[in-house]
Amino acid sequence: GGRPNLAGTTPLAGDGCLQVNARPHLDAAAMGFEILFTNLSHAPLRNLSIAMEPPSQLALRYGPPPPGAEVQGRRVTVPVVYGLQGTAVAAAFTCAGVPTAQMRVPAFITYTEDSPGSHEPRTISLSMTVSADQLLRQKVITTQQFGEMWGQHGNQRKFNAPTKSIATPQAYMAAMVEDLHLAPVQVIGQECIMCGAFVGSGATVLVHAKVGLASGKAIEVTVRTKDARMSDIVQQLATHALSR
Repeated sequence: GGRPNLAGTTPLAGDGCLQVNARPHLDAAAMGFEILFTNLSHAPLRNLSIAMEPPSQLALRYGPPPPGAEVQGRRVTVPVVYGLQGTAVAAAFTCAGVPTAQMRVPAFITYTEDSPGSHEPRTISLSMTVSADQLLRQKVITTQQFGEMWGQHGNQRKFNAPTKSIATPQAYMAAMVEDLHLAPVQVIGQECIMCGAFVGSGATVLVHAKVGLASGKAIEVTVRTKDARMSDIVQQLATHALSR
């Protein structure tokens, strides 16, 4: 009930009766979205449902539904949204496989406007995007654990990442914490080691870097995971994060 607070949201879709917005948030163990529905008409909207169809790399879990609403598999149905009121559905995504850089999640919304002469169900199609970096989280380990895990994670990508402004280990780690959500493990001179894990699968990401090469214009980065495609994805993410 009540009209939703749309601060910090992104418009996803809408028609003359219904506006749909999303508010993304990084949870500790998932990439979360609050999906907000605003009834723009004075008439009630009945049997408002959203069905999401994530790709195979993503697992979907809905949060507690609004009062009276029902969750069946990938569909949530709200019995009624009264005129000029709103409701919200919480959805959380985790890794069910190796993520790709950008994963599209189609969603289909249906409802019936309860007004004279309007009884046909209406449909709105939209899509949301979950990116691989949104599924990475800090994994806090010791230097000794990093060394042991380095040998267990054999899929390596070693590359020089061009950079415009990152010339110190501190600046490097700040960029990697902000963009890839990796945990700093240790700094020795110009070398840094960091660690992260993908939510859901728990797959570990190990990153070693030498900062300040080529007069501060490049960083030598070594990524290790247990999957070649995952190492490729982390290379893409790191290259983008360090290009600033």
